[in-house]
Amino acid sequence: MVCAIGLAADVLIVPVVIGKIFPPVRVHVPLRGVPELPARPALRLTPTLIREALLTARWHPLVTGALVGAIGVCAYLRVEPLGVTAQLGSLARTALDAAGLLPARLNGLDTLAGCATRVVRTITSNGLLVSGLVLGSLAAALAAGRFQPDRPTGRGIVSALLGGVLQGWGALVALGCTVGTLLSGIAAFAISGWVFAATMVAGDWLGIRLRLHTWGE
Repeated sequence: MVCAIGLAADVLIVPVVIGKIFPPVRVHVPLRGVPELPARPALRLTPTLIREALLTARWHPLVTGALVGAIGVCAYLRVEPLGVTAQLGSLARTALDAAGLLPARLNGLDTLAGCATRVVRTITSNGLLVSGLVLGSLAAALAAGRFQPDRPTGRGIVSALLGGVLQGWGALVALGCTVGTLLSGIAAFAISGWVFAATMVAGDWLGIRLRLHTWGE
């Protein structure tokens, strides 16, 4: 019953939200008698131009969003909705279970659907996704000449560790991260995805106002 209400409400809310974000497209039809501009010369696709378009130039948000959405649809139909936290949580749970630091059941986490963790002995498809995200980002940065690591400072290390702990705690409470709850949640017509998006935007705004991003500099 709750799932049905959530799905029905989201089906009604999503078109309204999208309509507010993207205004109606206006098509301009030239009037008769108005001289047309000369056609531009055909663009020649060279290896250098293709490399710059794929690796150096910033992609348009609509193109990037369409590609990510297509990947999400393929993953949903082929395996499961996209997610990142499940494999990381499962690895942490496996390590703590091997050390005898966890009970057989985690009340709360194991009773809720979502980013379920379990003791694993192999890398799952979710783990391959996480590895692909990291390695793909590294490969793209190297190919574009943008891989320029900075020497870490003590303050930067503390800031990164603190941020990682807070991100992990937030993903645990939300039963997912920006991929599993935000992207896959909205794609699955889940109200939780929009709630996640609203709270994330509010948190980002507050963090920028407090200049938290400068703590590690």
